[in-house]
Amino acid sequence: MKKLYTIFSAILLAANLFAQAPQKMSYQAVIRDNNQILITNTQVGMQLSVLQGSETGTPVYIETQTPVSNPNGLISITIGGGNVISGNFETIDWANGPFFIKTETDPTGGINYSITGTSELLSVPYSLFSLNSTPGPQGPQGPQGDQGPQGDQGPQGDQGAQGDQGPTGATGNGITSTVDNGNGTFTFNYSDGSSFTTSDLTGPTGATGNGITSTVDNGNGTFTFNYSDGSSFTTSDLTGPTGSTGATGAVGPTGATGNGITSTVDNGNGTFTFNYTDGSSFTTSDLTGPTGATGNGITSTVDNGNGTFTFNYSDGSSFTTSDLTGPTGPIGPTGSTGATGAVGPIGATGNGITSTVDNGNGTFTFNYSDGSSFTTSDLTGPTGPIGPTGATGATGAVGPQGPNGATGNGITSTVDNNDGTFTLNYSDGTSFTTSD
Repeated sequence: MKKLYTIFSAILLAANLFAQAPQKMSYQAVIRDNNQILITNTQVGMQLSVLQGSETGTPVYIETQTPVSNPNGLISITIGGGNVISGNFETIDWANGPFFIKTETDPTGGINYSITGTSELLSVPYSLFSLNSTPGPQGPQGPQGDQGPQGDQGPQGDQGAQGDQGPTGATGNGITSTVDNGNGTFTFNYSDGSSFTTSDLTGPTGATGNGITSTVDNGNGTFTFNYSDGSSFTTSDLTGPTGSTGATGAVGPTGATGNGITSTVDNGNGTFTFNYTDGSSFTTSDLTGPTGATGNGITSTVDNGNGTFTFNYSDGSSFTTSDLTGPTGPIGPTGSTGATGAVGPIGATGNGITSTVDNGNGTFTFNYSDGSSFTTSDLTGPTGPIGPTGATGATGAVGPQGPNGATGNGITSTVDNNDGTFTLNYSDGTSFTTSD
């Protein structure tokens, strides 16, 4: 026969619920077998009864529990918190005692209760007693107690409801097509149905024809047109107006893809092709300006012997420079001798250019076959296009044959390299490229 040694304490749980004390009591017991050996770390079955009047009195409340003993054989339970068999712990009239606690225990955890014990409740917790007893007179109010410590912060409140979805943002406004109106203006059509027509972009016609040599997309909505006379024109920002920003909401549907210009091609015939991001392209009409008046070429150059030179032009006019005397640059390499032509009638001794020297300061020195030389003024600046060749003059009378002059080395063509430099090609097959 095992014995149950109990330690009972009627301790009211320290909590208030709607200004009433909890209807529970703490209970502890140490379980040993007949040899006084502790029954440790074992789940036991227990039935607890509250008896009224005597150790064998009427049970007014019965419940069961299955606690687990700790390493010291101690079990701790709360009477009033078990599986109720009969009665109501909250309605016990503790003022109508005495009351006894009867414990029945099954060390194996079942309901074969082999250990029995009964203990009188010598005192009932005031909070339980007061629930069913006649209240005494109101006592005097006690002094104000010290303020308690700050309580812990309450848990985070639930997240608020999801807000309504915002309106769909405005669709992006890209260029869908470009129309050459044939009058120097261009119309850009946008994806929102609007359009923008530029002002007349045709450059002013000067004495010399002034065509578009290249077009540059500046990446900020403007375009720069570079003309053959070295000038340029930058358009205003051709980007369509930006709509007002809508309220931010959920991500709206993807707007139509804008159609921007990816590259511009100079076709070399006065037209330009615009390639768009959707794979389409647009070629302008011929934007070359009208041909300027016939150029006025130099027919001869006279060294006046005082540092000045006189240029005689094909229209009969002339121009005398200021004193151009300056340091002479190094003599360039002599070009290869051209093939000897057939003997012709003797004429005046030809005076051809044997070499050209870039002096590095914007001037050039021309060395002639007669040993003379000519240094230009500073030629840095925009170079106009070469005018068309004038009509061939009537052949003069044949003069007496003179001695054969050295083969002249003339300029056969000039190439604008589009980087600020020019390449001069000579009749002996050599060439010369200027600095920027």
